[in-house]
Amino acid sequence: ILSRERFGDLLLGPNIRVRDLALHAFEEGWSVSVLAAEDSRSPFSSDIEFASLRRGFSRHIATEDRVVVGELLPSWAVLELLRARKPFHWDVYGLSLPETLSFAGFWPRAKTRHDSRRKDIRYLLMAKAATRIWVSHPGQAIFLSALLARTGTATNAIAAFRLPGKTIEVPMGCSDRPPPLGLPNPYREQGIHSPVFLWGGGVWRWFDPETVLHAFSLLRSRSIPATLFFISGRNESTPDYNAPLDEVVSSASRRGLLDGQVVFNPRRVGPSELGPWLEHARAGIMGNMPTLESRMSWRTRYLDLLWAGKPLVVSGADPLAERMERRGAALISSSGDPVQLADAIQRLVQDDALTHSMSEASRAFGDAFSNKAILGQAMRSLEQTPGETTFPPGILEIGRYLLGI
Repeated sequence: ILSRERFGDLLLGPNIRVRDLALHAFEEGWSVSVLAAEDSRSPFSSDIEFASLRRGFSRHIATEDRVVVGELLPSWAVLELLRARKPFHWDVYGLSLPETLSFAGFWPRAKTRHDSRRKDIRYLLMAKAATRIWVSHPGQAIFLSALLARTGTATNAIAAFRLPGKTIEVPMGCSDRPPPLGLPNPYREQGIHSPVFLWGGGVWRWFDPETVLHAFSLLRSRSIPATLFFISGRNESTPDYNAPLDEVVSSASRRGLLDGQVVFNPRRVGPSELGPWLEHARAGIMGNMPTLESRMSWRTRYLDLLWAGKPLVVSGADPLAERMERRGAALISSSGDPVQLADAIQRLVQDDALTHSMSEASRAFGDAFSNKAILGQAMRSLEQTPGETTFPPGILEIGRYLLGI
């Protein structure tokens, strides 16, 4: 498994993906090696080899090896892999280009253009060369096909036409371990006694917390007891994170919601600590904008809700929310409509039977969506003949990639 991620004390989505895949493969009897960023700390026992991704790694890939490559490797590693013509499976469950497009109005123009073009070309090269492509939902395969098709060359057009045939769905799934139950209510310790709607992750520019805040203002005017709880804390150090978070805090303050109706957790809660926060929440909540990012992303924070058997209420659709809605585990209101969202929240506050039925539907969907079931499909794909990289990059494409044009 080749990854550009750094493994430290806190494992985020891409780290968890690599960890779960490696552990599942090992449990299935595979010999597993993980190559990650320099200065990483292994999350595994000594049974799984863990080393730094360094130049020359491709020389140690044997013919019988099965290689899984993360979405975005360092540029030198991409070129080494493609030049070596080693068959590989490309895991793009967390397609990031649609996310970074949202920074176009905040980054300098040159940085925005360079970041977008480098990702664009990297996706083009990897999509052509990969033996199999792992996506979270069909929309990501369409997106990658469109990137190939719009270049106008005959080779890329053929690759775009054939791409769905080498694509399989391997989304992030729910943890296989049961959620802990019966732990103390952490919200009571913070003086919260109303039903909690949990914003279960960070605040990023591509989300729509404004509609959610507006909905809670409406709930206050209706005298509906409900608390919006942002769990992520403030230990992220990048301006790209802190700026939108600061904007949400300021907006909540202007609306007069910081007296207990909207609460920002003072510290980040790690994945291993989520149990009681999920158990004692009424539901999860999210605000989606009507953007490409929403249609392309797989909201892994919803998996925590499925694992714990909790409903979701969301403004604006995304692929996983739509699946949850079809299963009876989510209420989706129109994007940017605070009245519809407030109505949905009010239903869950006032209707215990609805909350219970949606919780049961969420739990059942989570059981069917376990990591074991999903990664089992990935393992079956890896067991097949690895094939070849049928569309190796040309000199012109490599040159464009290096120049970022």
